[in-house]
Amino acid sequence: MKLTIQHFRKRFLSLLLALVLTASVFTVPTAQAESLTDAPVTAAASTASSAPPESIRDGVILHAFDWNLSVIEENLQAIADAGYTAIQTSPIMGSASGTNWYFAYQPSNMIAGGNGNRYGDRDAFVSLTTAAEKLGIKVIVDVVANHMGSTANSDAPWNDSTHFHNVTSSVGYNDRFLLTQPNMISGLRDLNTHSTFVQDSFITYLKDMIDAGASGFRYDAIKHIELDDDAPSPASVAAGATNERYKDGKFASDFVKNVTGAAKAYFEEKGKENFQYGEVLQGGDPNNDRMAGYAKYIDLTASKYGHDVRSVLEVGDIGRLDKWADYAAEGLTADRLVPWVESHDTYNNEGESLSFSPKQIRQGWAMIAARKDASPLFFARNINADGTQRTSVRTAEYVSNSRPQWSHPEVVAVNKFHNAMAGRDENLVSLGNHAVMIERGTVADGGGAVLINTSTTDRVLGSVPVEFLKDGYYVNALNPSNVFTVSNGRISGTIPGNPAKQSNTDTSANPGLVVLIEQEEADAAILAALPNDDDVIAGNSFTGSQLRLRMSAVHVSNASYAINNGDAVSFAHDDIITVSANYNDPITITLVGKTSGGNWITKAFTYTRVEPGVVVAPPAEEPTHVNVYFSINGNADFEAWASTGVRAYTFNPELFGGWPGGALTRMKYNGADTHWYTIKMPRAAVGGIIFNNNNSGQQTDQPALPPPC
Repeated sequence: MKLTIQHFRKRFLSLLLALVLTASVFTVPTAQAESLTDAPVTAAASTASSAPPESIRDGVILHAFDWNLSVIEENLQAIADAGYTAIQTSPIMGSASGTNWYFAYQPSNMIAGGNGNRYGDRDAFVSLTTAAEKLGIKVIVDVVANHMGSTANSDAPWNDSTHFHNVTSSVGYNDRFLLTQPNMISGLRDLNTHSTFVQDSFITYLKDMIDAGASGFRYDAIKHIELDDDAPSPASVAAGATNERYKDGKFASDFVKNVTGAAKAYFEEKGKENFQYGEVLQGGDPNNDRMAGYAKYIDLTASKYGHDVRSVLEVGDIGRLDKWADYAAEGLTADRLVPWVESHDTYNNEGESLSFSPKQIRQGWAMIAARKDASPLFFARNINADGTQRTSVRTAEYVSNSRPQWSHPEVVAVNKFHNAMAGRDENLVSLGNHAVMIERGTVADGGGAVLINTSTTDRVLGSVPVEFLKDGYYVNALNPSNVFTVSNGRISGTIPGNPAKQSNTDTSANPGLVVLIEQEEADAAILAALPNDDDVIAGNSFTGSQLRLRMSAVHVSNASYAINNGDAVSFAHDDIITVSANYNDPITITLVGKTSGGNWITKAFTYTRVEPGVVVAPPAEEPTHVNVYFSINGNADFEAWASTGVRAYTFNPELFGGWPGGALTRMKYNGADTHWYTIKMPRAAVGGIIFNNNNSGQQTDQPALPPPC
């Protein structure tokens, strides 16, 4: 590598003038360290080299939420072109009537496309799976095994109460018995999953779905179904005193083991891969969520992981790997998980992800889908033409509203990256608080990387160590003029700045998303002057008295550079030069070279020396508000508060005002009221809280305090 550079005698400005007069000149007078290519590589060329994986676990899943089966079939080619290898449908059992999506989760029978189903009959499902198979797409069916709808809305034999648990207690989240045996929500009758008849009926339904072409199942609300090793709990012991079914407090059953085991065996009998996963919405006591217990039989969702990803996206600190790199799934490894950025629950129930724009969701998708082993699921939002939430049944007209997002070029590039990197290792690298690199590959075969920058300022990579990328040039699949260089096991290039979202429905692109899928053998002409060490901070600024730059000249002859339009200096590929400057004086390095086609090209890079600031650890981010929750479960007096509303009064009247205090909001699940109420409270001294029934004569027994006059 040369450290001494030969000087030309002619002035660089004269050379540029001659070029302007005699040849085509391409100038890029920006500070972005992008390499100009003589023959741009298209995104399609960069992403089409690998066939999609055959295994659902190695690919990516599109959640075609609330789509009619015929509409899914109409969109199959677009789905395949977008790189999805599997589709998840909504439940297709017969269900309660109603326009809102959650009625599909209130089954009336165990028949594919049965009476009341809103998405299509069994023939429509067979048509879908047949067409999907021709495109290499698997179909996963959402199934509801925990409960049925109301008696009045159910078909025989499911209008017979003997097939249900009929536990009168309200559901509870601090006791496994109360979590799994009572009705999850009023009107959703909890199936007697201990019953052989119920188990056999459900197994028959699953087998019929497999015969109709299903390749996998997602089990809704599975944590509300008991496991075969659930131990007696205080609530079950109490129930056993009067209910023979729970004698000695025993309530465990082999439903999950038998049903998923039978489906697995039938998949194998039919020569199919077994893919089954269950929904466990985390948030309570892990001892009650029991993810490891369910994982003995099926894969699981990773709901807390989605929450963690959204949390860092909200503030932009995706470089804080300590906040989101772990899947937070009670020790389960990625190959046992189906992660998402958002789900139909986070978007439609409590609206946890409702405020996240499509632009942000695509950033999150790059974070989760670029990683190894997991089977990520992209939720196709139910939206109107203006991007706002839509809750009623969807047709082809409404599906077209979400197509620009689930088939967005950024999503497609990440999908194809995920598929191309199936089975390869991962290396997560923080590039500061607001940027991250997810490198995939193997030492022997090389690989690729996804880089994400949430800052509005460019992130210039001077020389970041990589584990798998082989030396060479990598073209951003989303921007062919953005080329990264790997030399001696270090990557250099620029992740462009990313404008902040403008609204909750902002669909604009993410310039700060870079997808590098494979090393280019390219004929591309590349000129670059990038930092040799990763000492460039925000934008193109550097500290210290000098900056070392590594020069690149690929498929270019007669390469030369000039600093601030000074003398032209010839250089060879991989030369390292050292530049210096006064504080706040920009240094512009202008490169010129001749392509193999005989054209002269030029490229400029600008860096500015700034005074070093004192490095201070970022202060811990303290929340400004906290959520307060109150349950009316298990107390007859409290349950009556549902008719009056629930209020919270604090000893600090500045929080919620005078008596009776602030009104709590009743929480919902699948559109139905739960026993939980919540209110957001400023984070301040409280002194105590009294919950009351809206000044209607009852309150909790917190320390006595007479209502203010």
